[in-house]
Amino acid sequence: MIGTTRMQPQAEPAAALPAGVTSSHGLVAGWTERGPLNQYAPANYASDQSWLTWRDADCSAASLDWLLRAYGQHLANLDEAIALVGADTGISTSLGLLDARGTALARALLARGLQPRTPGQRPLGSIAELQSWLNQGPLLMDGAR
Repeated sequence: MIGTTRMQPQAEPAAALPAGVTSSHGLVAGWTERGPLNQYAPANYASDQSWLTWRDADCSAASLDWLLRAYGQHLANLDEAIALVGADTGISTSLGLLDARGTALARALLARGLQPRTPGQRPLGSIAELQSWLNQGPLLMDGAR
């Protein structure tokens, strides 16, 4: 199953999305031009030890950071994204994301006041269906084939 996520801002918390959010669906203008943080760059971690521990396993955390920035929410570093996903419960240093259905990512988004959306009990069935979802905002996909 493809774990996809699209968020719409919820009423609470009120301060979750700053004034810079200006485009449709609560997205920051220009979000499509912003790339994800480089999970292999030591500067994107709180410490060198954290970088050494997580650099090969946290593409999902880097993707979560990218998605949150698209909605105007900035994390200080990838360590914060790892904590949101759940070190050793949602993401591990040896396997990365532990559940490709995206449940840990959905919990992380809810914790930041965003509402995840998934295609339900089935994967997206076509390129046209994927394009329709992309037209509504960014998708966080993990376990995609």
